[in-house]
Amino acid sequence: MKKRNHRRRLAVLLSWIMLLASISLPVMADETESSSCSHGSTVTREEAGEAPTCTSDGSHTVITVCEECGQELSRTTVTDAALGHQYNETARKDASCGKAGSVTYTCTRCGDHYDEELPAPEHDYRKTETAPDGTDT
Repeated sequence: MKKRNHRRRLAVLLSWIMLLASISLPVMADETESSSCSHGSTVTREEAGEAPTCTSDGSHTVITVCEECGQELSRTTVTDAALGHQYNETARKDASCGKAGSVTYTCTRCGDHYDEELPAPEHDYRKTETAPDGTDT
C-alpha cells in the first residue's frame, strides 16, 4: 500500500512539473524572439508626471518602445521648468495730492499677488487773486 501511495504521489508531482513546463515554455519562446529583434522601428510616447507650477519644476517620462516586438528600449524622466508668475493689474487706487496710491498685480495662474505704491504728487501751488466779485483769477 505504501508503494502505491508513493507511486501516486510521484505521478501527481510529474504531472504538475509537465504542466508548469508547458506553461512557461511559450513565455521563454517570446523572450527569445524579442531578443533577436533588430528594433528597427520605434515609437516614442510620454507619460504624464507632475505638472510644473509658477514656482516649482514638474516632470514627465519619455518612453521609447520597439514597434515590432513591444520591448521598452528606454525610459527617461524629463524636468519641465517652473512656469513663472504671469501678473496682470487687477486693482488701482490713483494717487492724489499728498496721498500715495497703489496698484495690485495678481498672477493669473496661481493667484499670488503684490502691491506697488504710486507716489503722491507734490502740491501744485499757484498764485491766485480774488476779484471784487468773489471769483478767483
